[in-house]
Amino acid sequence: MITKKINCKKTIKIFMKKISMITKIPTYLGILILTVFLSIPVLSHSADVSKDLDVVLSAGISQDDADVQQLVEDQIEHYLKSPDISFLREKEARGEIYLGYAIEEIPVGPENKSWAKHRVIAYERAFIEAQNRFISLQGIEIKENTIKELYSNASGKIPKFDKKDINIPEKYRQILSKITACAEGRLDKELEKLGINPSDFSSAQETQRTTMLKDALEKKTFTKAIGSLVGLLPLKTFEGQNSKRHHAIGVVVIYSPKIKQFTHDILHSRGNIQPKNKIGQSLFERISKNKDTLYNDFGVRQVVDEKGYPALISFGQWSNSAITRNDRLQRRYRKIAQKQARSIADNAIATFLAGSAVYDSESTIGNSIEQHFDVDSTDYIEEVILEDIIDSLREKSRNRARVNVVGLRDLYKWTMKHPIYEHEIVGVVRVWSPQGERGARDLKNWKPISKIEKTKKSGKEMTTPETKVIGGNDYMKPEDF
Repeated sequence: MITKKINCKKTIKIFMKKISMITKIPTYLGILILTVFLSIPVLSHSADVSKDLDVVLSAGISQDDADVQQLVEDQIEHYLKSPDISFLREKEARGEIYLGYAIEEIPVGPENKSWAKHRVIAYERAFIEAQNRFISLQGIEIKENTIKELYSNASGKIPKFDKKDINIPEKYRQILSKITACAEGRLDKELEKLGINPSDFSSAQETQRTTMLKDALEKKTFTKAIGSLVGLLPLKTFEGQNSKRHHAIGVVVIYSPKIKQFTHDILHSRGNIQPKNKIGQSLFERISKNKDTLYNDFGVRQVVDEKGYPALISFGQWSNSAITRNDRLQRRYRKIAQKQARSIADNAIATFLAGSAVYDSESTIGNSIEQHFDVDSTDYIEEVILEDIIDSLREKSRNRARVNVVGLRDLYKWTMKHPIYEHEIVGVVRVWSPQGERGARDLKNWKPISKIEKTKKSGKEMTTPETKVIGGNDYMKPEDF
C-alpha cells in the first residue's frame, strides 16, 4: 500500500480558494481550520481543568458571616445617617447638592506583593463608578431592543441522515476529509507531548440536526451618559476587611455649586481670591501630624490655609513593591513610586477642575428554550432539550481632562509600612493656593529694576493693606458646601 504525504498548508490554500466560490460554508469547517492552523495555544493542564472547575463551583458563595462589601456599605449608610452631615442631607433633599457613593473590592489578597497597588486601583475604580452615576444624573440616553422568536415543527417527523443536507459538494468533502486527517495527526502529536493518549478521544459522528421547537426572548438596553465631572470630589473614604483578609474600598462623593465656583476661581482668577473670614491651621502641620493615617486618604479636598485662603490639596499614593536586597536599588524604586503617587494626585486635580466623562452600558437579558433531534450516519436519533438564560453586561467609561494650573507644588511626602501587612506605601500631597499661584507668577514674570526706578521707589514705598480675619475652620465641614 502506497501512502501519499499530504502538504497541509498547500491543501488549505487550494481548498480555501475553491470554497470561496460557495455562498454558504458550514460553521464547523471554519472552526476546524482556524483551530488547527492558526497556532491557537493548547492548554498545558487540560486534564486538570474540569477537576479545578468542579472545585470552584462546589465552593459556592463564601460562608463568612462578614461580607466585606456589605461591611463597607453598612458603614457608609451609618455615616450618611449621622447627625454630623444632617445639614448636607437636607440640602440634597432640596436638590442643592449631590451625594453618592460606590464600593470596589480589592481583587487580590495581602500576600500578593502588589496588593497595595491593587488597593489604590480599587479606590480609582470605586470613584469612577461614582462618577458614572453622577453624570447619569445629569442626563442619560436610553435605547431598548427586544426580540421575541418562536418556531415550532409539530409534525413529529424526523428526517433520516442525508449527507446532502451538510451542504458541501462531494469534491470538497474529500478535501475536507484530508484536512481532517492532517489535523488529527497534528493534534495527536500535541496530545502525546502533554502525556495524553490520543486513543482516549474518539471521533464524533457527523450529525444532522432537526429543530422542532425554539422559543427565545432577548432584551437589550443601551444607555449612554455624557457629563461634566468638574466640582465632584470625595467627601470621605472607607476601607473594610474581614477575617479572610478580604478588603474593599468605599468612597462617598459630593458636588455642590459652591465647590464648582471654587474650581472656576482656581482656573480664572490668576490667584486673586479673597481669604475667607476664618484663620486656618498650617497645612503642613495639619497633614504631617496625621502621617500614620495618610494611607487612608485619596483624591482632592478643599481646605483653608493658615492665612484664611481657600486651598486645594490632593492625596496621591502608590506602592514600592520591588523585591531586592540592594539598598540603592530599593531607593530608586521608592523614588519611582513617589513619582507615580505625584502623577495620581495631579490626575485627581485635573479631573476635579476640568474633567468630563462618557459612560456607555449594554445590558442583555433573556432566555431560550429549544428542542431538536440529532441524527448521525447510523440513523441514531438523540433528543436534545436546551434551556438557556441570557445575562450579560458590558460597560465602558472614558474620562478626559486638560487643565493648566499655576503654583501647584508638593506640600508633603511620606513613606510608611502598612500597619497590618507591612507593604511599603509612598505618598505625595499636592497643594494649590492663591498665594502660591501669585508667587509662581511673580517668579515667572520677574523683570529687572533700573537705578532710576530704585531711587523713586526708595522715596516712598506703597504698603499693602492687611486683611482682617477671624474665627477658625475644620476643613470639609458641611457648611463648606
